[in-house]
Parts: sequence; structure tokens; C-alpha cells
Amino acid sequence: MTAVPVVPGCTWYPGYLSAADQASLVATLRDVMRQAPLFQPLMPRTGTPFSVRMTNCGSLGWVSDRAGYRYQPHHPETGMPWPPIPASILAVWEAVSAYPHPPEACLVNWYGPGARMGLHQDRDEEDLAAPVVSLSLGETGLFRIGGTTRGGRTVPVKLASGDVLVFGGAARLAYHGVDRLLPGTSTLLKDGGRINLTLRRVTKPDWAITTRPADTPRLLPHGSRATALPPLVEGRDWLKPALAGCCGQLVAALTGFIRPSTAPAGSSTTAMRPTLGISSGACSTWPPLPVTADTARSRSST
Repeated sequence: MTAVPVVPGCTWYPGYLSAADQASLVATLRDVMRQAPLFQPLMPRTGTPFSVRMTNCGSLGWVSDRAGYRYQPHHPETGMPWPPIPASILAVWEAVSAYPHPPEACLVNWYGPGARMGLHQDRDEEDLAAPVVSLSLGETGLFRIGGTTRGGRTVPVKLASGDVLVFGGAARLAYHGVDRLLPGTSTLLKDGGRINLTLRRVTKPDWAITTRPADTPRLLPHGSRATALPPLVEGRDWLKPALAGCCGQLVAALTGFIRPSTAPAGSSTTAMRPTLGISSGACSTWPPLPVTADTARSRSST
């Protein structure tokens, strides 16, 4: 795949998705929109409608209304949870984001004739260490990206159908927007227009293992070889057996700890010590006490 630097922190991958992959993705998005219909976001306070219509998929979705910008787990009109992010879209994030945790939100913006998106920053997320990944489908959009302060020089990019754009690092809070569409540049969408998918990580992850089922389809860059994307080393799959073993031992130990041993009637209360599967000679107390000067003297005197 061809990586074209745009500004520091922003990389453009023209023609990332093949025509077949684009058509397949549009069919997938139709199913997403059946579950979560397009809605019209509103500007905070004024209630002015956006020129784009949108929906979301993922555990969180971005919404805007008179109350402000925010992420929430359900559709603002139906009240239903957002559908999950399709595996083929997640595969693009895994391939280009260079970030070990999955996105939580995928904004689906539909640009009809005359729609645009003014210059703005994506700053409603807690995790600004994660990049923003954008996929374009349909008519070419004249995208523009600048610096982290409003005004000043911007760099234009004609984002065509199948293009992918990633911005993070120095460009994570860059002002960006879409000036206009270039009509007639694509026949992918029956009624024209443009669909933009924006993948974002919203919350700061705790330690986590990012995995992807082995049979998940990958959207490889158009024209690339199948070997272009190696197995997910970043997925930490190799950690799973070790962690499973450790977790199993920990659960077993804790289960034993809270299960008292059975003592015959009249026996001493010390016989009711929790059963850990560890001999009393190996560990006379649980959890083991730290050895200090006082405890060392106490142990030496017994």
C-alpha cells in the first residue's frame, strides 16, 4: 500500500480498498443502517441541523444536539444499542492505526449533495493517544487539514472512494473538515453522495489483550499481497495461554481460600483455617505476612 504523508502525524493511503471491498463494505453498512437508522445531528445551543446525516456502530456512538457533543451507548431516536463495528472495518484499524486497543466508536456520516463539514477538532475523547482512522466511500470529498489552532494554512486532500486517512500524534487535535464533494467522481452509491467512516478510541484502556478471531476477513490494501499483513503480533495472542494458566491458578486459590475446611465437632477453631491446597508446613498463614525484624524475632523464638 502507498503511504502519503500529508502533515506531521497525518498519513493518506489512496486506493486502500479495492472496488470489490468497497461494494462489500457498502452492503455491510446497509445492514448497520437498518439496525441504527440515519439521524440528523444538531448544533449545540442553536439547534441548527448539520448538513450531514449520520449513525454509529460500536459500543459508543457520537451524537450532537442542543445539550452538546457526547458519546453514548444508544441511538438518540430509537433508544437501541448501537450495532457492533463490523469485523472488516476493525481489520482496517488493526492494519493502519499502530495502536494496540480496538476502537469503540465508528461514526458513519452520509454526505448528500451540498453537504460539508466545517473545520473542527476531534477532542471529545479521553484517549488522545489513539489516532483517528477515516475511510471514504462514494464521491470524492475535498478534505482539508491544518494545525492545532484555528486559522492558518491548511493542506487539501482529495479523498476518493476507497481511500484511508490516519491522523494522530502531532495531528491528533488538528483542525480538519470537508469543503465539498466532487459530483460524478464515483458510481459506488446508487444515489450519489459520500459515506465517511471515522473510527475512534474513546476511553483510556486499562491493560488489555486485543485479539481478532482467526477467521475474521481482512480488507487488504488494493493490489497488495496476502503476506502484506502478518499475523497479529500486536494482538498479544501469545500471552493468552500464559495468562489463562495464571488466572486459573489464582481463581483456584481464591476459591479455596473462601471455602472453610470441615472440622469435627469439638475440634479447635484453628482447624477451620481456609483450605488452600497448601500444607500447613508450607504456609501457616494466608496471605503470608512480610518478614520484618519483629516477625523474624517472633519466629525465631517459637
